[in-house]
Amino acid sequence: MSPLPPIPAPAGSRLSRRALIGGLAGLAAAGAAGCTPDVYGRRDHPPQPTDPVDMEEELQKPAKITFWAWTPGIDTQVELFQKRYPQIEVELVNAGQGPAQYQKLRTALSGGGAPDAAQIEFAYLPSFMITRDLLDLTPYGAREIKDDFVDFAWNQVAVNDGVYAIPQDSGPMGMLYRSDVFDKYGLTVPVTWDDFAEQAERLRSQTKGVSMTNLLPNDSMSALGMMQQAGSEPFSIASQTTIGLKLDDAGARKWADYWTPLLQEGLISADPGSNNDWYQAMASGRYATYIAAAWGPAYLQGSAASSAGKWRAARLPQWAPDQDVAGNWGGSTTAVMAGSKYPAAAAGFAEFINHDPECARLFASKQLLFPVLKSLLADPSFTQQEVDFYGGQKVFDLFSKISDTVPHEYQWNPFMAFVNTEFNQVLGGAISARTDLVDALRTLQDDVLTYAHKQGFTVES
Repeated sequence: MSPLPPIPAPAGSRLSRRALIGGLAGLAAAGAAGCTPDVYGRRDHPPQPTDPVDMEEELQKPAKITFWAWTPGIDTQVELFQKRYPQIEVELVNAGQGPAQYQKLRTALSGGGAPDAAQIEFAYLPSFMITRDLLDLTPYGAREIKDDFVDFAWNQVAVNDGVYAIPQDSGPMGMLYRSDVFDKYGLTVPVTWDDFAEQAERLRSQTKGVSMTNLLPNDSMSALGMMQQAGSEPFSIASQTTIGLKLDDAGARKWADYWTPLLQEGLISADPGSNNDWYQAMASGRYATYIAAAWGPAYLQGSAASSAGKWRAARLPQWAPDQDVAGNWGGSTTAVMAGSKYPAAAAGFAEFINHDPECARLFASKQLLFPVLKSLLADPSFTQQEVDFYGGQKVFDLFSKISDTVPHEYQWNPFMAFVNTEFNQVLGGAISARTDLVDALRTLQDDVLTYAHKQGFTVES
């Protein structure tokens, strides 16, 4: 089978495609008492229904909604919705990607001009939940489709009895590797991380021109995903003013203890990602492996097109031989703003573009996002594709199975923008300098803890 259509190498950090649950139901109740930390300025919105809404009736009514999203080609899904519901007009706006959009969205929510619905990544949902800016989609039938989505993705949007977005895509993690490099240097596909280190030493003993992998210093979500596989649970939210913060917990330290000697012994690279040098390194075989999210196989086809046929995919090496655990790196949702003039239309739209089978298939085949719908992850037309770029391997079947091994419970915090910046500066700086990553984790924990206290949070650490 011919390869999937390649996606172009992005101008920005496509690598940082960014995955709260638990305790946030208390946020809304506490918010009503006015105890939100001042920096998060709680906003009041019209009361929302508590009884089920007749969506069939509501979606027949005229409405005009605005949708902010950056996913290329998502206008196709918008058109499919408008074809199904011609009385609802949808204005699609690209207000920037990721953090750029979020900054504009906060401004619009405070001063006017906010959209009815917006693309928001898993990790950033809590920062909009805590200000009560997201509509609970439960009265609009969202909970009825819960079982259609993979558990870990649904748990990113569901908070106790509320549902605050519809999952769109995710990034369960695996390992892509250069079969030509492995063959040339007699490497074997590592089953455990101990195996991985042994193969790194074998490779380094034969050449200094190829590294076993590249540990990204400029993508916190990649590191957090690997730490998640090691058992790290750095964030939790107990109430609107009390959070948990353990960036240097046992899982994170396990990760740091492992990668520090590999860096210091020169067994791996520490190059920033998403730039021309990185793309060239991936294409030329300078890295024997790429620790990737499930969107990585398609991404690589665009960013390292000249290496077609030389890559293969495998599960992540495990911390113990009897384990089968992955982390997650990335994932987006469609959320509806609580202040929407047409909440039912916006809620119906959010559900349709992410739950409709044709829309979901287009996200996978056209936008090359990794699915979160169980039906698509089990569909042979998706899983049994033999991708030429990977030597005919059924890479989507592999990552569909990996998706089942991502821990179901993982929380974020309300100020991930600060955490990501600090993460890249402190831990990324240590990766680049090849210094002790455990020490860097302690510094990171102290810095983020100080910030949380300044924002008025009580921190359990």
